[in-house]
Amino acid sequence: MIMLRGVLTVLLTVLTISTSFAAPPKARPLTGIGVLQLKEGKPETFSSLLLCREPKLGRIAEVRAEKLPVLSPYVVAGEGRRFAIVTAKRLGWYRIIYDDGEREGWVEGRHAGIFLRWAELLPGREATLLPGLRKEFYQLRREPSLTSDPLELLGREHGVYCIELDGAWLKILTKGGKAGWLRWRDENSRLLIAVNKR
Repeated sequence: MIMLRGVLTVLLTVLTISTSFAAPPKARPLTGIGVLQLKEGKPETFSSLLLCREPKLGRIAEVRAEKLPVLSPYVVAGEGRRFAIVTAKRLGWYRIIYDDGEREGWVEGRHAGIFLRWAELLPGREATLLPGLRKEFYQLRREPSLTSDPLELLGREHGVYCIELDGAWLKILTKGGKAGWLRWRDENSRLLIAVNKR
């Protein structure tokens, strides 16, 4: 009996240690101000991006486009395309998130691709509500406001059609034909929806 307790104690200790070192769940992507659609081509032909601390100053890294954080399944770019989250824009330069630690660097736009604000990217696309969010994020409202009349509580992973943006709010059309507003990003500027390709 004493030996069995000892074995159980060792097993519990090992399990506790191994679970304490398990990787935390990956955070939903930051939204920033939009995305940089990198120049089209086959993934193996993507060029390297030169990243600077500030526009034109302090080179910090050279990163191949295929090494940038993968936004899929949150934002699907389509065949031969890749998106990078843009957090700021200044004189033809874009500050992008370039690794999974959410570090940022500036890249010159003319060498990298096309900048799309969320208001240009989302309308006309289908989106899916992400699972595991607070109940308020599934609430379809009459107007883009938390105090607006609720219309319907949408199900998790509910598919919707994007119409227009108003700040953190997205006007959508449900598959059942009901129009209304819901949040597309939270108070920490993280995505609440998964955006499908056109």
